[in-house]
Amino acid sequence: MLEASRRWRRDGRSIGLVPTMGALHAGHTRLVDTARAENDVVVVSVFVNPIQFGPQEDFGRYPRDWERDLKVLEVAEVDAVYRPSAAEMYPPDATTRVRVGGIADALEGTARPGHFEGVATVVTKLTAPTSARRTRSRSRSSSASSGTWTSGSRSASCRRCASLTVSPSARATST
Repeated sequence: MLEASRRWRRDGRSIGLVPTMGALHAGHTRLVDTARAENDVVVVSVFVNPIQFGPQEDFGRYPRDWERDLKVLEVAEVDAVYRPSAAEMYPPDATTRVRVGGIADALEGTARPGHFEGVATVVTKLTAPTSARRTRSRSRSSSASSGTWTSGSRSASCRRCASLTVSPSARATST
């Protein structure tokens, strides 16, 4: 992913990332459409982020259907799909986390300790190898019509998803 994003940057192309946890639906494709309108290249990430799940939440039961998600992304004509492994994202010796402060005390933060830290950390980690200038994501933690700015990237929300993100894929990339 890093090599492709460096090439796109050298060519002067803007990159938009849509981070997702998969289980893609029409809301995700709308995020792709928005990212396409704002950028030259659209990357969608598909990564079920273990650190945004609490101890009583069922990370193992989160829906995963890579073949279906890939078909959705092909129809949406994304430029790349980024599908990192948990080992790539969180190697055993990794300790870096993004602390979000006050927002983690409101909304779902009180019921889901660590959730916002997990989301902020994964979006930061997904943005780095994609060199994305913008991310488009939605979180059920905020209202579907509101937008918030995080690390210079706009986020919106989705009632259905813990977090939606579009990022480059593991399949062949095109320029």
